[in-house]
Amino acid sequence: MRHDAIAKPASDLRQRVCEELRKEIGERSFLTWFQKRASLRLSGETKDNVLLEGPEGSPTLHEASDVGVVVLATGAFERECLQSQFAEPLHAACVAAGIARPRVSFRVDQAAQPSPAVKRDDARVGGRAQTEQAEPPHDNTKRNRKPAVAGMPRLANVADQPPAPALKGPSLSQLIVGEPNATGAAVVHQVAAGERVASPLLLWGASGVGKTHLVRGLRQEVRRHNRRVRALYITAEQFCTAFVEAVQARGLPSFRNKHRGVELLIVDDVQFLSGKTKTVEELLYTIDTLATAGATIVLTSDRPPAALAPLSQELASRLAGGLAIEVGSPDHGMRKELVAQLAATSGEPLPEAVIDEIAAGVVGGARELSGVVNRLAVEANLLDRQPTPESARRVIEQTGAHTTPQLRLSDIQTAVCRVFGIERSDLRGGKRTKAVAEPRMLAMWLSRKYTPAAWSEIGAYYGRRSHSTVISACRRVDTLLGRSADVHGANGNRRLEDALRQVEVELRTA
Repeated sequence: MRHDAIAKPASDLRQRVCEELRKEIGERSFLTWFQKRASLRLSGETKDNVLLEGPEGSPTLHEASDVGVVVLATGAFERECLQSQFAEPLHAACVAAGIARPRVSFRVDQAAQPSPAVKRDDARVGGRAQTEQAEPPHDNTKRNRKPAVAGMPRLANVADQPPAPALKGPSLSQLIVGEPNATGAAVVHQVAAGERVASPLLLWGASGVGKTHLVRGLRQEVRRHNRRVRALYITAEQFCTAFVEAVQARGLPSFRNKHRGVELLIVDDVQFLSGKTKTVEELLYTIDTLATAGATIVLTSDRPPAALAPLSQELASRLAGGLAIEVGSPDHGMRKELVAQLAATSGEPLPEAVIDEIAAGVVGGARELSGVVNRLAVEANLLDRQPTPESARRVIEQTGAHTTPQLRLSDIQTAVCRVFGIERSDLRGGKRTKAVAEPRMLAMWLSRKYTPAAWSEIGAYYGRRSHSTVISACRRVDTLLGRSADVHGANGNRRLEDALRQVEVELRTA
């Protein structure tokens, strides 16, 4: 070691890294993630991979040497969330702390893994809803208690809990986390850990993007950490059926005790309640009661809060006052991981080239990817056809007709007019104001994307315009999408990406 080098004890340097990281991500995020769910370790090496020693034999770290920075998470899901959100801030914090070449990695702390859960038979298999209630035996004083105002118990009480039973269904540790769902996954994990979040929480997105996986995994995670937390997962259809049966059988008090006496209520696919006025009213009363008691309410939907206004203006208003998070469709990297995971589950691992082909060719969610993987697995088992990129393309083309919605030019026209508040005749007419021209341009782009119509056919439909006009419009939309630009309409301006999502929601729900 050079005599002019400045050496620091490992504990001091670690403290400096933590202080810089606290500045980068804020006090609250630092306490939530790096003091409750993860630990940070440093290892210093010289170029000869020899750990530097201080005067008294204590480990030291030279500020200019390579330093390994390891974040130890308590589970695979926590590791994914930490890596997706804090890799760059942690690298910046290390540099600010004096580490010239930090090597940041995220790992699962095996010593922190829980022991295997104790299995037991579930005597409630026939029930419609899966209610997670496990109170200590002979404790009748707690059966009718109301949710605690302070919200769900925190993980500090986990050591005092009896071992949780094994639960079936998707878990958060199996969730593939990427940019499109990182925020939703992080918030769900925060709820699972007993942290308070704005309520009601709405997770919305297209079918197949993993909303049900998130909320069912949330139920499992809460159950695993604290068996005494009263959590109820139920679909909107089950809520509606149970409410109707309660009314017919004069069992409303029992129905309300069940749904309003929990600390966590999860209702999946609330868009199902469209047109069911009385059921929506009951759900609103339930939400208000739980919110007053400090409970957490988590809902999922295939559309954002504003698009739920036709279902119920009051429900849309309550959701707007809570926290709404979009769960986006998986990107290419997530689709690759998902295909590999599905293939491993099916027992027929796929070559990397085939995984790439499927991830690039299928732009839908997990269901569409699963269909292609299952088809290839059947061909491999029954027909002895080993999967190849060519066979993957063939299967994608054959299943595309069953997984891709068949849209017409008129469907796209109707959706664009509804979102932008313009008349159908204007969209296909000769007006060139921005409030009409820009929605028309987007309609042409969507027509090319979702229909088999040719350039000339699209041009003829939208006011007898030439095919070159349509090509120019599509290129213009592609350019604007990369700039986060605004688009004009009769009802005001909005970001192009937001307008595009709203139109696609309209197309899915038409």
